[in-house]
Amino acid sequence: MVYCGRMTITEFLFSSADPGVRQIILVVLGVLGAVLMAYGIFLEKERLQDAVFAVGALCLMIYSVSIANWIFTATFGVFFLGSLWEYISIVSGLHKHVCYPCVSAKKKLKK
Repeated sequence: MVYCGRMTITEFLFSSADPGVRQIILVVLGVLGAVLMAYGIFLEKERLQDAVFAVGALCLMIYSVSIANWIFTATFGVFFLGSLWEYISIVSGLHKHVCYPCVSAKKKLKK
């Protein structure tokens, strides 16, 4: 099929012209995951950022499994586990946040 430069949104997002409900849900999950990952970058609170990263990575992992892309599946699986581990350690109190400007300022005061 020859395109003259115009592509519909359906042709852009889906592999077929008439997508099923399953395919629509998976694409929506992929888009949601990408939006959450981008949103998480701008969050200041570390606990909320890790939770958003975990949900976004899980959505993108499910999407990458559906398109059988194992490199991205492994990447987002590791990202999901790392974000989840960080979130659990923060909630349980095991995580100690270090403020690097504060540490360097204390070292300057001691000198």
